[in-house]
Amino acid sequence: MQGQAIGCKEQEIAKTMSFHVGDEVIVIVMAGDARIDNKKYKSFFHKKAKMLHGDEVESLTGHPVGGVCPFGLKEGIKVYLDESLERFRSCLSSMWRP
Repeated sequence: MQGQAIGCKEQEIAKTMSFHVGDEVIVIVMAGDARIDNKKYKSFFHKKAKMLHGDEVESLTGHPVGGVCPFGLKEGIKVYLDESLERFRSCLSSMWRP
């Protein structure tokens, strides 16, 4: 596992999930063990959570499936930080590399 390889817990490696919100694409960075709470998502964005389909992730975000991170995204993509990250003093971002 990624966390064991670098000496931290899996939940300390932030994951980035990508979604459609109307005509926009957004990403949400959350703790590695967190899940989207659909009720809170809908309350905040006023839309049902709709993840990007695998075949559109790279073209819309600039990163391949499994490698989306909050850095180097295509222009205009908003990045949101989930409250699940608040419990950590620091965390690492999971990133794909070729």
